[in-house]
Amino acid sequence: TACLIAASYFTGMRPGEVLTLRPGCVAELPADPDHPEGINGFLIAGVLRKHIRTSDGRVDLDGKAKDWGTIRVGAEALLLAERISPGRKYLFGTGTSAMKSTLANKAIAGFTDYVNALVKRMEFSSGHLIPPDTDGLLNITRFRRSIAHHIENQPESEFVLANQFKHLEPSLSRNGYAATASVGERRQMDRDAAQQRMQTLMAVEELLTQGGGASGPAARRLISAAEAAAPFQATYLSESEVRRIVADPALQVFDNPGQYSLCVYKESTARCSSTDAPDRGSCDKACANHARTDAQIDKVRREEQQHRIEAESPLAPKPVRIRLLNRAEIERELIERHERERRFQPGGGPQGDDRKSS
Repeated sequence: TACLIAASYFTGMRPGEVLTLRPGCVAELPADPDHPEGINGFLIAGVLRKHIRTSDGRVDLDGKAKDWGTIRVGAEALLLAERISPGRKYLFGTGTSAMKSTLANKAIAGFTDYVNALVKRMEFSSGHLIPPDTDGLLNITRFRRSIAHHIENQPESEFVLANQFKHLEPSLSRNGYAATASVGERRQMDRDAAQQRMQTLMAVEELLTQGGGASGPAARRLISAAEAAAPFQATYLSESEVRRIVADPALQVFDNPGQYSLCVYKESTARCSSTDAPDRGSCDKACANHARTDAQIDKVRREEQQHRIEAESPLAPKPVRIRLLNRAEIERELIERHERERRFQPGGGPQGDDRKSS
């Protein structure tokens, strides 16, 4: 069951796809010969079954051979399952039959009880317990949705989801991906995107109401977005609220941790090549959609301190020290600019209005 959980999560396969994997399905891809220090990749050979039809339009029960990428943990889980069950036709099953989803769900429930009992018996901290799920019993479908949630909130997510989840051939825009709504995943992704956006705006709103500030060309729009999001700040969002949040131009705020920035997205002023959402992998420092709050600047401060500490190490070669100090100076400039340009939420900041701080 542990192998099944790891394989489901680290491949994003549907239940029927992971449960019908066969021995020998794992292939290791060596690192790039030009970069031998790089990581090895792994491909999992399986069968895509959903929406596969024969030439005459009937459902193809045999499916279509496909490969899924995974990381070492997912590959090792499948290799271990193969060792545990030698001679079986399927990695997860008995004899010549593959395990059914209903049995897999019961196994996962039993695994949850086993882990929680083990934690208590070994007197581990309560943080190791698997808590009750407010959305019902944990089932094998949820691992696919969980990894999709985490992929969705990363740069270039549409490409990865489209490729990994086998929803379309390479038509890589969000609009192209939306054509798979009949499969149900786009609707799930819209909900995840809306919830992620609300979490970002709730964090901004909380910081601003406690006297924190925001800076950058889009600071005023960020503050307005945080205020506009207040009516939606609930644990559960209805379908109509999800659609409105995803489409509302005033709520298009995206976190970009790699740039220590928030993108208050507006297509007409965006410097990235995207259309209906920012390309966070091609973020331009001169973009008018940039905004930063005290929370992002706190991270920049920690980075600056770390770079200066590393630069002082007697073990650091001179070129490395110079590069670290240059990076620290750039970060210092970001911090000082933020302090000069901070804006506050009306009634929430030291000035009690939206003027720049002195």
